[in-house]
Amino acid sequence: MSDDVERYIVCNGDADGLCAALQWRWHDPRPATLITGLKRDVELLRRVPPTSAREVVVFDLSMPRNARALTALLEHGVNVRYFDHHAANTPVRHPRLQAHLDSHANVCTCVLVDRYLHGARRAWAVVGAWGDNLASGARRLARLAELSNDQCETLRMLGEAINYNAYGDTEADVLIAPARLYDLLASYRDPLDAAAREPVVAQLMARQADDLRQAKQTATY
Repeated sequence: MSDDVERYIVCNGDADGLCAALQWRWHDPRPATLITGLKRDVELLRRVPPTSAREVVVFDLSMPRNARALTALLEHGVNVRYFDHHAANTPVRHPRLQAHLDSHANVCTCVLVDRYLHGARRAWAVVGAWGDNLASGARRLARLAELSNDQCETLRMLGEAINYNAYGDTEADVLIAPARLYDLLASYRDPLDAAAREPVVAQLMARQADDLRQAKQTATY
């Protein structure tokens, strides 16, 4: 996209962040520039250019860690909508900021987005909740979505594989860059279709299984 793009989606590159962004994509499919990174990349708002951005939606990033960049965006007239479960307090307050924060133990960012969208893309929220190790929340959402046990299990495997891919010191350490993974998954309105038809999903699951097998073989007792 060109440098004059006005809309940005900023999210953590783990399952909770990517799946929250995927829920939003199907809610609001207007063109936007995606900014994401690995699990450890938590100060991503500073990558948004205040002079060209007009609207930013943020998923699964600590607001305190991004407070300075967030303030700069707001002071430049940018409208920001912020979804996160890492802190319930709002260190930045501004009329152009809409904050959806909840740090309760049974909540992840995908749950917050699911709430906001009234369950419109709930299956993706199930994926993100499983990836964020929120088993009880994932099962509750799966029941609300009337998913079968087999479907829920498929989404669990998908969520854990997406999340596993986010861990690395650099993008060279992971099978696929989170931004590229988002682009592939965004082709699927239903994550069950992504699990069944997207080749990179099978590769992620195989790599995760192989790494876990090697870890067990080298474990010390």
